[in-house]
Amino acid sequence: RAFTETVQLFLSFVFVRLSITPTSYSHKRNNTQHSTMSEDPTQELYDEFGNYIGPDLESDTESESSASAGTASDEESLANDPMAMDTQPSESNALVIPSDIDTSQAIATDNAIILHEDKVHYPSAAQTYGPTVQTVVLDEDAMDLETPILEPTSVKSVSLEDDLTLRVSDTYLLNLIANPTTETRRCVSVVGALGVGKSTLLDMILEEQRIPPTANTAAKSRVDRLRRYSDTLVMEQDRGLSIKPTPLTLPLPDSRGKTFGMTLIDCPGHVNFHDESVCSLSLSDGVLIAVDALEGITMGTEMVVKAAVGMGLSLGMCITKLDRLILELRLPPVDAYRKLVAIVDGMNVLIQTSSPGGPGHVNFHDESVCSLSLSDGVLIAVDALEGITMGTEMVVKAAVGLGLSLGCVITKLDRLILELRLPPVDAYRKLVAIVDGMNVLIQTSSPGGQYPVLCPTKGNVMFASGLHGYSFTLASFAQRYADDER
Repeated sequence: RAFTETVQLFLSFVFVRLSITPTSYSHKRNNTQHSTMSEDPTQELYDEFGNYIGPDLESDTESESSASAGTASDEESLANDPMAMDTQPSESNALVIPSDIDTSQAIATDNAIILHEDKVHYPSAAQTYGPTVQTVVLDEDAMDLETPILEPTSVKSVSLEDDLTLRVSDTYLLNLIANPTTETRRCVSVVGALGVGKSTLLDMILEEQRIPPTANTAAKSRVDRLRRYSDTLVMEQDRGLSIKPTPLTLPLPDSRGKTFGMTLIDCPGHVNFHDESVCSLSLSDGVLIAVDALEGITMGTEMVVKAAVGMGLSLGMCITKLDRLILELRLPPVDAYRKLVAIVDGMNVLIQTSSPGGPGHVNFHDESVCSLSLSDGVLIAVDALEGITMGTEMVVKAAVGLGLSLGCVITKLDRLILELRLPPVDAYRKLVAIVDGMNVLIQTSSPGGQYPVLCPTKGNVMFASGLHGYSFTLASFAQRYADDER
């Protein structure tokens, strides 16, 4: 009940205070000032509910009339006193309030109630320094005492330096590679796809040429000691791949015991850095192609092989990661052998298809025509698998135009067996189709259409396989068969 009475008293007091305007309250205050001063100051003006119980106040009309009367009397006194008129401000010096300013809004703003948490005692940083200045407020002692406010400039190293000590002296190695000829020095680029183990292969070769490790490092495993010394950049070590070609010169002997200053260039295997590998190939005497035993020949391998064959470099192949066939695929010895044979055969096919082929290439057709003008006859070689191609048609038409005697040799018979795996009947039909196609080409190329026909029974068709080292005609094979039967 006490709480309810307190709330009612507070609301009544607020209602009375808000019902009295500032203007009327000021007028009543001025009119009643003398009367209140003469009365008892202890007399209460409001009751417990906030109602006014003091002496009577004059009405607004009486205040306005008295104010107007006072104004008129003031004007009459000013008119009678000329000195007073001079001291009054003129109309031009009077303060003029524009009509567009809302005075009630200004009064309301001044009398607005502002909460404690909304009060702004100090201007903000944006108001002090402007919107273009960014200010940051940090706690005191946010930095460690050991950390300087202005740190010195740090020089970042992008390359690594290793103190490698070889078994031979630097003078001996310099004499090997300083020879202007290639009698005692060689340069070989180690190329391959990404992740085939080129850098690890060079680490293994380098390990054999270094001075034996000390007792402290001898206990480390082989994997810990193979640190990819050819990856000299910090970024290469962090990412685990080669970015730049890195040369590494070592004294390596050949099969006859002669020592060469061998410069091995570790080329990057990523296809985005293929241009780096091509640049190193232009400085090399040969190429060592690294192929993963599990992955085999990939697109990266094909790219570097085509570039090396196009430059006419000597090729060698190293099949790496043989342990993957045993530990990951768990192949028996026979299947592992077949896997390796398939990699070697695939590499040979890739090399042969990447080779321009010398004068047989269509870009060198004029060279073939010049040699035909000096010949008495022509032996046309046709691939048993590919058959008659555009290059074959060009040389046949040139030979027929010169009226030369023609012969045909069908090469690479092993491709019908090893690649296509054709049975004997299908292989025979393939060879017959090639011979018939050659006869049609010859007859259509001759002016009169009368040209000797190619036929195995006439001895002008031969069969061969240069990879396996055999060639025969129908007559020679029959003679060999007859001799074996005897």
